[in-house]
Amino acid sequence: MSEPWIKMRIDLADDPAVIGIASALGLDTFAVVGRLHKVWGWFDKQSSDGHAWGVTFVWLDAYVSCPGFGEQLQRAGWVTQVSREGRDGLKMEGFEKHNGDSAKKRAQSARRKAVERERRKKGAAERDENATDGSELSREQRDVGVTKSVTRGEEIRGEEDREAGASLPPPPGRGDGEEVGGDDRARIFGALAEACGWDAGALTATERGRLNAAAKELVALGVSAGEVPRRAAVYRRRFAGMVVTPQGLAGNWSALDPAALEREASSDGRRALTSAEMGGAA
Repeated sequence: MSEPWIKMRIDLADDPAVIGIASALGLDTFAVVGRLHKVWGWFDKQSSDGHAWGVTFVWLDAYVSCPGFGEQLQRAGWVTQVSREGRDGLKMEGFEKHNGDSAKKRAQSARRKAVERERRKKGAAERDENATDGSELSREQRDVGVTKSVTRGEEIRGEEDREAGASLPPPPGRGDGEEVGGDDRARIFGALAEACGWDAGALTATERGRLNAAAKELVALGVSAGEVPRRAAVYRRRFAGMVVTPQGLAGNWSALDPAALEREASSDGRRALTSAEMGGAA
């Protein structure tokens, strides 16, 4: 029987939400990541749907030996206080995506496919290295081999995209008459660059790679380009003083819902964001 495990990003310590929690509680980021591992591991073991009825922030703070940790998790959008039919408790946001058997099976499947792609790539490189100068094969034969290799690679990517799409919930309504199309990724790429204050015409290879990776994640969710500035405005409010980055937006997307921020603002007396602050959105 395999040991229990949970998913955690290798760059989690660099997440602005982690940095914000560390700053608020006087901890270093490693101490925050360690406590997150403990909390998420507890939810994975004790909950089947992300809810923990009867559990309070007082208990959670004691569990990780850090007063205020639960409240900071709520501010980051990772854990929320909930109530149902007279019962109070806590909910781990994104539980269905990251925890539970189905989420872990998707992660394992993606890992197996990545290993298989690497194995095929290595095998192709070894064949090229051991090949002769080409005198034993005609040019037509070599071209056919290359075509078959490219075609099979496209088939594998198509299978992975279909499988990933099947595991995702239907995309939310896009609004403003926007439809999903081939140019969605380019529009979201531009919207992310603008939200981060980056000049799309003067990007380094590293910056372009970060934008592409974030845009790919958002396209998979069915996000419209018009939603990016709205979520960026919430990011600036929630993580005041932190620099907006593509990974920061994509990595905290579910916690940057403008409606959720408005509810928080109305409950604690803070000013809600204006349309101008959210990129002119209604």
